[in-house]
Amino acid sequence: MRSSGGETKEKRSFADRHESTKAYIDYMRPRCVELHRVLKKTGTFYYHCDWHASHYVKVMLDQIFGENQFQNEIVWKRTHAHGNIGRRYGVVSDSIFFYSKTTDYTWNQVHTHFEDDYVNCRFSYSDPDGRRWQSVTLRNPGKRPNLHYPYTASNGVTYMPHPNGWSCDPERMRQYDREGRLLFPTKSGGQLRRKMYLDESRGPKLQNIWDDIPPINSQAAEALGYPTQSRYRC
Repeated sequence: MRSSGGETKEKRSFADRHESTKAYIDYMRPRCVELHRVLKKTGTFYYHCDWHASHYVKVMLDQIFGENQFQNEIVWKRTHAHGNIGRRYGVVSDSIFFYSKTTDYTWNQVHTHFEDDYVNCRFSYSDPDGRRWQSVTLRNPGKRPNLHYPYTASNGVTYMPHPNGWSCDPERMRQYDREGRLLFPTKSGGQLRRKMYLDESRGPKLQNIWDDIPPINSQAAEALGYPTQSRYRC
């Protein structure tokens, strides 16, 4: 939902349509109430607005959805730097408020790409076929007594886990071994590790700052002329 709220491709501005922030909130409240009513229990709701009304919109949505159903404020860098900003900071971002109908909402995790510097630093090893990989620990980040077992590897050596336990069960460990993904320590007391390949890594999980969506061309079909749409002129 866009904060400027046009149902058609009209070109009137936010100020033309709503004389004040209060008028805008009064206009949007019944619509948000109805959207909340028809939203499935597993559904989520995203509200896109700019800095003029974002604080008031957040209060309104908290009242409708409940404060505990507010999941994130997403900051979207929607345009490039401005030169004619006067005596203030340039506004290049909008807010997107993310709410859920209940705590049992559907979530599809989005992953982003690794930065080149990160890849060059972390995935610094390569197989003969050119596949890049990094060495990662097999230590479990938390205490898992059920994953605390000795493992006898294909090299005939038995390895003991960290006190937290391994990060995988014996079947998965044997699979890593069969596929040549285990990295055996070269010195006494070293830890068993494994290869993590770059082409199998999903990338970092999407965070709440979005800065990789290009602005909409002013001549594009989806350009509606509202302030909350990012756009630029060719």
